[in-house]
Amino acid sequence: MGKRSRSRVRLAARQGRPLSPPPATVVPGEPSDLARLAELAARQREMAEAIDAQVDMLAAAGTSWPAIAAALGVTRQRYRRHPAPGDRGAGRLAS
Repeated sequence: MGKRSRSRVRLAARQGRPLSPPPATVVPGEPSDLARLAELAARQREMAEAIDAQVDMLAAAGTSWPAIAAALGVTRQRYRRHPAPGDRGAGRLAS
Protein backbone atom coordinates (compact mmCIF):
# COMPACT_ATOMS: atom_id res chain seq x y z
CA MET A 1 0.00 0.00 0.00
CA GLY A 2 1.50 3.30 -1.10
CA LYS A 3 1.52 6.66 0.60
CA ARG A 4 -1.44 7.85 -1.45
CA SER A 5 -3.53 4.79 -0.59
CA ARG A 6 -2.79 5.12 3.13
CA SER A 7 -3.82 8.76 2.95
CA ARG A 8 -7.15 7.83 1.35
CA VAL A 9 -7.79 5.18 3.99
CA ARG A 10 -7.14 7.66 6.83
CA LEU A 11 -9.34 10.32 5.20
CA ALA A 12 -12.20 7.86 4.67
CA ALA A 13 -11.95 6.72 8.30
CA ARG A 14 -12.04 10.32 9.56
CA GLN A 15 -15.08 11.14 7.46
CA GLY A 16 -16.87 7.98 8.59
CA ARG A 17 -17.51 6.74 5.07
CA PRO A 18 -16.74 3.34 3.61
CA LEU A 19 -13.48 3.02 1.73
CA SER A 20 -15.09 1.53 -1.36
CA PRO A 21 -18.64 1.63 -2.72
CA PRO A 22 -20.95 -1.22 -1.74
CA PRO A 23 -20.96 -4.15 -4.17
CA ALA A 24 -23.52 -3.92 -6.96
CA THR A 25 -26.65 -5.95 -6.47
CA VAL A 26 -27.09 -8.53 -9.20
CA VAL A 27 -30.66 -8.70 -10.40
CA PRO A 28 -31.36 -11.99 -12.12
CA GLY A 29 -33.09 -11.78 -15.49
CA GLU A 30 -36.69 -12.67 -15.87
CA PRO A 31 -37.26 -16.25 -17.03
CA SER A 32 -38.69 -14.88 -20.30
CA ASP A 33 -35.50 -12.83 -20.84
CA LEU A 34 -33.35 -15.92 -20.34
CA ALA A 35 -35.55 -17.93 -22.69
CA ARG A 36 -35.19 -15.20 -25.32
CA LEU A 37 -31.41 -15.25 -24.91
CA ALA A 38 -31.34 -19.04 -25.36
CA GLU A 39 -33.53 -18.70 -28.46
CA LEU A 40 -31.22 -16.08 -29.96
CA ALA A 41 -28.15 -18.20 -29.27
CA ALA A 42 -29.78 -21.20 -30.95
CA ARG A 43 -30.65 -19.09 -34.00
CA GLN A 44 -27.08 -17.77 -34.13
CA ARG A 45 -25.75 -21.36 -34.17
CA GLU A 46 -28.20 -22.29 -36.93
CA MET A 47 -27.15 -19.30 -39.02
CA ALA A 48 -23.45 -20.07 -38.54
CA GLU A 49 -24.02 -23.65 -39.67
CA ALA A 50 -26.06 -22.49 -42.69
CA ILE A 51 -23.33 -20.02 -43.67
CA ASP A 52 -20.65 -22.72 -43.34
CA ALA A 53 -22.69 -25.09 -45.51
CA GLN A 54 -23.23 -22.42 -48.16
CA VAL A 55 -19.53 -21.51 -48.19
CA ASP A 56 -18.61 -25.19 -48.53
CA MET A 57 -21.02 -25.58 -51.43
CA LEU A 58 -19.73 -22.46 -53.22
CA ALA A 59 -16.08 -23.45 -52.67
CA ALA A 60 -16.74 -26.98 -53.97
CA ALA A 61 -18.43 -25.49 -57.04
CA GLY A 62 -15.28 -23.50 -57.78
CA THR A 63 -16.43 -20.05 -56.68
CA SER A 64 -13.39 -17.88 -55.98
CA TRP A 65 -12.51 -17.02 -52.39
CA PRO A 66 -12.50 -13.28 -53.09
CA ALA A 67 -16.11 -13.58 -54.31
CA ILE A 68 -17.13 -15.64 -51.26
CA ALA A 69 -15.40 -13.23 -48.90
CA ALA A 70 -17.07 -10.24 -50.57
CA ALA A 71 -20.48 -11.88 -50.13
CA LEU A 72 -19.69 -12.42 -46.45
CA GLY A 73 -18.40 -8.88 -46.07
CA VAL A 74 -15.01 -10.05 -44.79
CA THR A 75 -11.58 -10.78 -46.15
CA ARG A 76 -10.65 -14.31 -47.15
CA GLN A 77 -8.15 -14.53 -44.31
CA ARG A 78 -10.71 -13.26 -41.79
CA TYR A 79 -13.15 -16.02 -42.64
CA ARG A 80 -10.67 -18.85 -43.07
CA ARG A 81 -8.29 -18.16 -40.18
CA HIS A 82 -10.14 -16.04 -37.65
CA PRO A 83 -13.80 -17.00 -37.46
CA ALA A 84 -16.11 -14.57 -35.74
CA PRO A 85 -17.61 -15.60 -32.38
CA GLY A 86 -20.16 -18.31 -33.03
CA ASP A 87 -18.56 -19.36 -36.33
CA ARG A 88 -17.06 -22.53 -34.90
CA GLY A 89 -16.57 -24.35 -38.19
CA ALA A 90 -15.07 -21.58 -40.29
CA GLY A 91 -11.50 -22.33 -39.23
CA ARG A 92 -11.67 -25.79 -40.75
CA LEU A 93 -11.74 -24.34 -44.25
CA ALA A 94 -8.07 -23.35 -44.11
CA SER A 95 -5.93 -25.49 -46.36
